[in-house]
Amino acid sequence: RRLHKAFLRWHDANNWPLLRETLRSMGRADLIGSGKRHLVPAWQPKGVGLQAEGLRRPGGGRMLTQHTGLPPRDDGSRAPRPAPKPRPAPKPRSGRKGGSRP
Repeated sequence: RRLHKAFLRWHDANNWPLLRETLRSMGRADLIGSGKRHLVPAWQPKGVGLQAEGLRRPGGGRMLTQHTGLPPRDDGSRAPRPAPKPRPAPKPRSGRKGGSRP
């Protein structure tokens, strides 16, 4: 699953080390380089791709939301709720349903 996701997100520099290793093991090192016909560059940007996939988020890999313990704001207020979407007016019903019965 991890490898599949890496191939789907080949443009993400965090996936390049895994993709380079896999392409070499598959005998497709011709796809590694910096040309137009290459999938993954041979170089790695500094500080990118060193962490495992689940550890990229700050706070130990746990996504914080209002329900899972998001810290309060500096002024003590809560996050504003979005305004509800207006509902369209109901369509007027015409006649009877189901055909023509006497």
